[in-house]
Amino acid sequence: MQINWLNKAKAETELGTNILKDVLFYDGSLTRYLQSRCKSDISLEIISESWNAPFQSECGILNIDKNQVSLVRLSWLKSDTEKLIFARTIIPKPTHDLIAEQLSALGDRPLGELLFSETSGYRATMQYAKISSACEWLNQVTELQQVMTEFWTRQSIFFIKDRPLLILELFLPQIEHCIKS
Repeated sequence: MQINWLNKAKAETELGTNILKDVLFYDGSLTRYLQSRCKSDISLEIISESWNAPFQSECGILNIDKNQVSLVRLSWLKSDTEKLIFARTIIPKPTHDLIAEQLSALGDRPLGELLFSETSGYRATMQYAKISSACEWLNQVTELQQVMTEFWTRQSIFFIKDRPLLILELFLPQIEHCIKS
């Protein structure tokens, strides 16, 4: 399935007055944003972290060879026990090698703690899409297939010391209840 990524202006038009707008377009640490908006504790649950070949579309975005292994990290950002955001992070080996020590020190804390404190890092692009549960990277998480058929998601390319990494974040409907309260 090909994802139709939108720039911010087009995504804003499609979203209309949806409450999700603020969190979807927030360009800082999502964890910090949710901590300031939600009344419950925000935590990260790592589903898996392993060396794999990224999907072909991810290789294209990261401009890496399709056979190059990357650290693929799947995680949930949660409010107490309620899942709010599913994240898929792709860290190519050359990027990982530069930040291995910092990643190791993070443990199960959100990657944003590193990305938004790294002085030689920056977010290059952010794109948005409404995707269906048939999307290739969602097939890895069966819980998502049982929730609903469409999700808003965003993808961000970050550079640390001129090396790329990709983060895809999928927003579950429960996030609206959290940021409204």
